[in-house]
Amino acid sequence: MIPSGTTFMGIIGRDTDCERVSALLADHRIVTLVGPGGIGKTTLANEVGHRNGDGFGGGVLVSELSGADDEDDIRSVVARQLGFESLDAVRVKAAGTRMLVILDNCESAVAQAASVAETLVDGGTDIVVLATSRVPLQIVGERVVNVDSLSLPEVDEPQVIQEAAAAQLFLDRAGAAGATWGLTDETLLAIGQLVR
Repeated sequence: MIPSGTTFMGIIGRDTDCERVSALLADHRIVTLVGPGGIGKTTLANEVGHRNGDGFGGGVLVSELSGADDEDDIRSVVARQLGFESLDAVRVKAAGTRMLVILDNCESAVAQAASVAETLVDGGTDIVVLATSRVPLQIVGERVVNVDSLSLPEVDEPQVIQEAAAAQLFLDRAGAAGATWGLTDETLLAIGQLVR
């Protein structure tokens, strides 16, 4: 399931990405979000899972792959994290009902993660895989979505800075951490430099 404690109040600067990924999941069995570490792939995958949860009667399940390093380990880790004894048990559970499996951080063992994804979607199951990775899985049927950085302010104007998604994310996270500064033109100019 989507990790407990995950809150969904919208995702800053990624609505278009959410819509694009959701459309791909409607037509394709394996979609991989690709981008550098820290760009927001996991957050985007979880948001897509949350927004599309009603379309997956079998649920939205998440497996975190960082730390697993060989195929047998990956297979057992994924099955266990999804709440099953084996990948075959996952496939049996999904028979006749759509299920979304998010495989997060596939870059730690790309070939093994690719094998798991292929196993999950093989043989007419109703499982759809949404993977996150720094590189594509390079498997048949995979659709790759490059996750870019959030929009940056193009000029040093307070209003432009405040409207840039990267600055909005900075302000959101700073506020959550307890920042109490006043939002002045000078502060916005500093934030523009920081997010750039």
